[in-house]
Amino acid sequence: MAMTQTDLVVGIPTIRRAKHNYLLKTLESLLVTLENDESGSLLIVVLVGDLDRTKAQITIEEVQGRFGAFLDTGVLEIIQAPPESYFPDLHDLKDRFGDSKERTYWRSKQCLDFALLMEYSRTRGTYYLQLEDDVITTEGWFKYIMYYVTTRRREFFMIHFSRLGFIGKLFPSTVLKGLVQLFTLYFDEAPVDILLPAYGKRQKEETLKTTNTIFQHIGLDSSLEGKTQPLQDHGFTAAKKALQNAQLEVERRQMSGKGGTDSLAARMEEMKERRENRKRLPVPGVPAGG
Repeated sequence: MAMTQTDLVVGIPTIRRAKHNYLLKTLESLLVTLENDESGSLLIVVLVGDLDRTKAQITIEEVQGRFGAFLDTGVLEIIQAPPESYFPDLHDLKDRFGDSKERTYWRSKQCLDFALLMEYSRTRGTYYLQLEDDVITTEGWFKYIMYYVTTRRREFFMIHFSRLGFIGKLFPSTVLKGLVQLFTLYFDEAPVDILLPAYGKRQKEETLKTTNTIFQHIGLDSSLEGKTQPLQDHGFTAAKKALQNAQLEVERRQMSGKGGTDSLAARMEEMKERRENRKRLPVPGVPAGG
Protein backbone atom coordinates (compact mmCIF):
# COMPACT_ATOMS: atom_id res chain seq x y z
CA MET A 1 0.00 0.00 0.00
CA ALA A 2 1.48 3.37 -1.00
CA MET A 3 1.47 6.01 1.71
CA THR A 4 2.56 9.62 1.69
CA GLN A 5 5.45 11.14 3.59
CA THR A 6 4.63 14.29 5.53
CA ASP A 7 6.26 16.86 7.82
CA LEU A 8 5.00 15.63 11.18
CA VAL A 9 3.69 12.26 12.34
CA VAL A 10 1.90 12.19 15.69
CA GLY A 11 1.84 8.74 17.29
CA ILE A 12 -0.74 7.89 19.96
CA PRO A 13 -0.72 4.44 21.60
CA THR A 14 -3.98 3.62 23.34
CA ILE A 15 -5.33 0.92 25.64
CA ARG A 16 -8.99 0.86 26.64
CA ARG A 17 -9.43 1.88 30.27
CA ALA A 18 -11.90 0.27 32.65
CA LYS A 19 -13.68 3.52 33.62
CA HIS A 20 -12.92 6.35 31.21
CA ASN A 21 -11.88 6.66 27.58
CA TYR A 22 -10.01 9.88 26.87
CA LEU A 23 -8.83 9.10 23.33
CA LEU A 24 -11.73 10.76 21.51
CA LYS A 25 -11.22 14.00 23.43
CA THR A 26 -7.50 13.90 22.64
CA LEU A 27 -8.13 13.43 18.91
CA GLU A 28 -10.78 16.14 18.88
CA SER A 29 -8.40 18.57 20.56
CA LEU A 30 -5.71 17.88 17.95
CA LEU A 31 -7.93 17.85 14.87
CA VAL A 32 -10.46 20.63 15.39
CA THR A 33 -7.70 23.14 16.14
CA LEU A 34 -5.95 22.57 12.79
CA GLU A 35 -5.96 25.31 10.19
CA ASN A 36 -6.98 24.35 6.64
CA ASP A 37 -3.46 24.46 5.20
CA GLU A 38 -1.97 22.32 7.98
CA SER A 39 -3.77 19.01 7.46
CA GLY A 40 -1.66 18.21 4.39
CA SER A 41 1.50 18.40 6.50
CA LEU A 42 0.31 16.15 9.31
CA LEU A 43 -0.44 12.48 9.95
CA ILE A 44 -1.87 11.16 13.23
CA VAL A 45 -1.43 7.42 13.81
CA VAL A 46 -3.37 5.71 16.59
CA LEU A 47 -2.10 2.30 17.72
CA VAL A 48 -4.88 0.32 19.40
CA GLY A 49 -2.85 -1.90 21.72
CA ASP A 50 -5.59 -4.05 23.27
CA LEU A 51 -5.00 -7.76 22.73
CA ASP A 52 -8.66 -8.34 23.59
CA ARG A 53 -10.13 -8.06 20.09
CA THR A 54 -13.56 -7.04 21.38
CA LYS A 55 -12.13 -4.07 23.27
CA ALA A 56 -9.93 -3.14 20.32
CA GLN A 57 -12.86 -3.21 17.91
CA ILE A 58 -14.94 -0.95 20.17
CA THR A 59 -12.17 1.66 20.12
CA ILE A 60 -11.69 1.38 16.35
CA GLU A 61 -15.42 1.79 15.69
CA GLU A 62 -15.63 4.79 18.04
CA VAL A 63 -12.81 6.55 16.18
CA GLN A 64 -14.27 5.65 12.79
CA GLY A 65 -17.68 6.94 13.84
CA ARG A 66 -16.43 10.26 15.19
CA PHE A 67 -13.54 11.00 12.83
CA GLY A 68 -14.45 9.22 9.60
CA ALA A 69 -13.80 12.32 7.49
CA PHE A 70 -10.22 12.57 8.78
CA LEU A 71 -9.67 8.86 8.12
CA ASP A 72 -10.97 9.32 4.57
CA THR A 73 -8.59 12.21 3.85
CA GLY A 74 -5.58 10.39 5.32
CA VAL A 75 -4.90 12.83 8.16
CA LEU A 76 -5.73 10.06 10.64
CA GLU A 77 -4.88 6.35 10.55
CA ILE A 78 -5.68 3.51 12.96
CA ILE A 79 -3.45 0.49 13.32
CA GLN A 80 -3.94 -2.48 15.59
CA ALA A 81 -1.47 -4.46 17.68
CA PRO A 82 -0.89 -7.99 16.37
CA PRO A 83 -2.34 -10.98 18.25
CA GLU A 84 -0.82 -12.09 21.54
CA SER A 85 1.05 -14.94 19.83
CA TYR A 86 3.22 -12.29 18.12
CA PHE A 87 4.64 -11.09 21.45
CA PRO A 88 7.09 -12.86 23.77
CA ASP A 89 5.60 -14.26 26.98
CA LEU A 90 4.96 -11.18 29.12
CA HIS A 91 3.21 -12.93 32.00
CA ASP A 92 6.23 -14.38 33.82
CA LEU A 93 8.92 -11.74 33.49
CA LYS A 94 11.62 -11.15 36.08
CA ASP A 95 10.93 -7.93 38.00
CA ARG A 96 13.83 -5.56 38.69
CA PHE A 97 11.99 -2.66 40.31
CA GLY A 98 9.80 -4.20 43.00
CA ASP A 99 6.75 -4.02 40.73
CA SER A 100 3.77 -6.33 40.79
CA LYS A 101 3.36 -8.88 37.99
CA GLU A 102 0.56 -6.71 36.59
CA ARG A 103 2.74 -3.61 36.44
CA THR A 104 5.70 -5.53 35.02
CA TYR A 105 3.45 -6.87 32.25
CA TRP A 106 1.99 -3.40 31.61
CA ARG A 107 5.32 -1.58 31.30
CA SER A 108 6.88 -4.35 29.19
CA LYS A 109 3.92 -4.38 26.80
CA GLN A 110 4.14 -0.57 26.67
CA CYS A 111 7.75 -0.80 25.44
CA LEU A 112 6.72 -3.16 22.65
CA ASP A 113 3.71 -1.03 21.69
CA PHE A 114 5.97 2.02 21.41
CA ALA A 115 8.33 0.03 19.20
CA LEU A 116 5.47 -1.07 16.93
CA LEU A 117 4.14 2.47 16.61
CA MET A 118 7.55 3.98 15.90
CA GLU A 119 8.42 1.30 13.36
CA TYR A 120 5.19 1.95 11.48
CA SER A 121 5.72 5.72 11.59
CA ARG A 122 9.44 6.16 11.04
CA THR A 123 9.34 6.45 7.22
CA ARG A 124 6.14 8.47 7.16
CA GLY A 125 7.42 11.94 8.01
CA THR A 126 10.34 14.21 8.83
CA TYR A 127 9.55 14.47 12.54
CA TYR A 128 7.73 12.17 14.94
CA LEU A 129 5.81 13.40 17.99
CA GLN A 130 4.50 10.92 20.55
CA LEU A 131 1.55 11.73 22.78
CA GLU A 132 -0.40 9.82 25.39
CA ASP A 133 -4.08 9.12 24.75
CA ASP A 134 -5.31 11.41 27.53
CA VAL A 135 -4.04 14.89 26.68
CA ILE A 136 -5.43 18.09 25.20
CA THR A 137 -3.86 21.01 23.39
CA THR A 138 -4.95 24.40 22.04
CA GLU A 139 -5.31 26.15 18.70
CA GLY A 140 -1.95 26.77 17.03
CA TRP A 141 -0.16 23.69 18.39
CA PHE A 142 0.98 22.46 14.97
CA LYS A 143 2.25 25.87 13.89
CA TYR A 144 4.18 26.26 17.16
CA ILE A 145 5.86 22.86 16.86
CA MET A 146 6.89 23.36 13.24
CA TYR A 147 8.16 26.86 13.96
CA TYR A 148 10.15 25.59 16.92
CA VAL A 149 11.85 22.73 15.05
CA THR A 150 12.63 24.77 11.94
CA THR A 151 14.32 27.54 13.95
CA ARG A 152 16.76 25.22 15.73
CA ARG A 153 20.29 25.92 14.52
CA ARG A 154 21.76 22.58 15.64
CA GLU A 155 20.72 18.96 15.27
CA PHE A 156 18.76 17.54 18.18
CA PHE A 157 17.86 14.08 19.46
CA MET A 158 14.63 15.00 21.21
CA ILE A 159 12.47 17.98 22.18
CA HIS A 160 10.13 17.95 25.17
CA PHE A 161 6.89 19.83 24.51
CA SER A 162 5.56 18.77 27.91
CA ARG A 163 7.12 18.02 31.28
CA LEU A 164 5.04 14.92 32.04
CA GLY A 165 5.45 11.27 31.08
CA PHE A 166 5.72 10.33 27.42
CA ILE A 167 3.67 13.38 26.41
CA GLY A 168 4.87 15.65 23.64
CA LYS A 169 8.25 14.10 22.95
CA LEU A 170 9.41 14.95 19.43
CA PHE A 171 12.18 13.19 17.52
CA PRO A 172 13.69 13.50 14.06
CA SER A 173 12.40 10.40 12.30
CA THR A 174 15.98 9.35 11.61
CA VAL A 175 16.45 8.37 15.28
CA LEU A 176 13.36 6.14 15.46
CA LYS A 177 15.12 3.03 14.18
CA GLY A 178 17.45 3.16 17.18
CA LEU A 179 14.52 3.66 19.56
CA VAL A 180 12.66 0.70 18.04
CA GLN A 181 15.72 -1.46 18.69
CA LEU A 182 16.07 -0.08 22.22
CA PHE A 183 12.49 -0.83 23.24
CA THR A 184 12.49 -4.22 21.52
CA LEU A 185 15.75 -5.41 23.10
CA TYR A 186 15.20 -4.08 26.62
CA PHE A 187 11.41 -4.27 27.04
CA ASP A 188 11.81 -6.66 29.99
CA GLU A 189 14.69 -4.75 31.61
CA ALA A 190 13.23 -1.33 32.42
CA PRO A 191 10.27 0.97 31.71
CA VAL A 192 10.37 3.50 28.87
CA ASP A 193 10.85 6.45 31.23
CA ILE A 194 14.18 4.93 32.31
CA LEU A 195 15.30 3.53 28.96
CA LEU A 196 14.75 6.74 26.98
CA PRO A 197 16.78 9.18 29.14
CA ALA A 198 19.62 6.65 29.46
CA TYR A 199 19.69 6.22 25.68
CA GLY A 200 19.44 9.97 25.11
CA LYS A 201 22.52 10.68 27.23
CA ARG A 202 24.60 8.57 24.86
CA GLN A 203 23.54 10.53 21.78
CA LYS A 204 25.76 13.31 20.47
CA GLU A 205 22.75 15.48 19.62
CA GLU A 206 21.01 17.63 22.24
CA THR A 207 17.83 16.97 24.16
CA LEU A 208 15.87 20.23 24.33
CA LYS A 209 13.06 21.37 26.62
CA THR A 210 10.67 24.13 25.65
CA THR A 211 9.82 26.86 28.12
CA ASN A 212 6.14 26.66 27.20
CA THR A 213 4.44 23.25 27.28
CA ILE A 214 1.47 22.99 24.93
CA PHE A 215 -0.03 19.65 25.98
CA GLN A 216 -2.01 19.12 29.17
CA HIS A 217 -2.65 15.78 30.85
CA ILE A 218 -6.37 15.20 31.55
CA GLY A 219 -6.53 11.49 32.40
CA LEU A 220 -7.25 10.45 35.96
CA ASP A 221 -7.47 6.69 35.38
CA SER A 222 -4.30 5.06 34.05
CA SER A 223 -4.25 2.39 31.37
CA LEU A 224 -2.78 0.23 34.17
CA GLU A 225 -5.98 -0.94 35.83
CA GLY A 226 -6.42 0.31 39.39
CA LYS A 227 -3.87 3.11 39.09
CA THR A 228 -4.83 6.79 39.22
CA GLN A 229 -2.55 9.63 38.13
CA PRO A 230 -3.99 13.11 38.72
CA LEU A 231 -1.06 14.87 37.03
CA GLN A 232 -1.22 18.41 35.67
CA ASP A 233 1.49 20.33 33.82
CA HIS A 234 1.62 23.74 35.48
CA GLY A 235 3.67 25.08 32.58
CA PHE A 236 0.79 24.48 30.15
CA THR A 237 0.54 27.47 27.81
CA ALA A 238 -1.91 28.32 25.05
CA ALA A 239 -0.15 27.40 21.81
CA LYS A 240 -0.67 30.84 20.24
CA LYS A 241 1.05 32.46 23.22
CA ALA A 242 3.83 29.86 23.06
CA LEU A 243 4.35 30.68 19.38
CA GLN A 244 4.59 34.40 20.16
CA ASN A 245 7.19 33.65 22.84
CA ALA A 246 9.19 31.46 20.43
CA GLN A 247 9.11 34.15 17.75
CA LEU A 248 10.35 36.74 20.23
CA GLU A 249 13.17 34.40 21.25
CA VAL A 250 14.27 33.97 17.61
CA GLU A 251 14.11 37.73 17.04
CA ARG A 252 16.32 38.30 20.07
CA ARG A 253 18.85 35.77 18.77
CA GLN A 254 18.88 37.42 15.37
CA MET A 255 19.35 40.89 16.82
CA SER A 256 22.23 39.67 18.98
CA GLY A 257 23.87 37.97 16.01
CA LYS A 258 23.28 34.43 17.32
CA GLY A 259 20.86 33.39 14.62
CA GLY A 260 20.64 34.11 10.90
CA THR A 261 17.50 34.88 8.93
CA ASP A 262 19.02 33.29 5.82
CA SER A 263 19.30 29.94 7.55
CA LEU A 264 15.74 30.13 8.86
CA ALA A 265 14.31 31.17 5.51
CA ALA A 266 16.13 28.33 3.79
CA ARG A 267 14.72 25.77 6.22
CA MET A 268 11.17 27.07 5.87
CA GLU A 269 11.48 27.01 2.08
CA GLU A 270 12.84 23.47 2.20
CA MET A 271 9.84 22.34 4.27
CA LYS A 272 7.46 23.99 1.81
CA GLU A 273 9.15 22.33 -1.17
CA ARG A 274 9.03 18.93 0.54
CA ARG A 275 5.27 19.29 1.05
CA GLU A 276 4.72 20.20 -2.59
CA ASN A 277 6.88 17.37 -3.93
CA ARG A 278 5.88 14.68 -1.46
CA LYS A 279 6.96 11.18 -2.45
CA ARG A 280 4.78 8.12 -2.08
CA LEU A 281 6.52 5.47 -0.05
CA PRO A 282 5.59 1.80 0.40
CA VAL A 283 5.11 1.05 4.09
CA PRO A 284 4.31 -2.39 5.51
CA GLY A 285 1.07 -2.73 7.44
CA VAL A 286 -2.49 -1.85 6.53
CA PRO A 287 -4.43 0.56 8.78
CA ALA A 288 -7.36 -1.05 10.55
CA GLY A 289 -10.63 -0.23 8.84
CA GLY A 290 -8.78 1.11 5.80
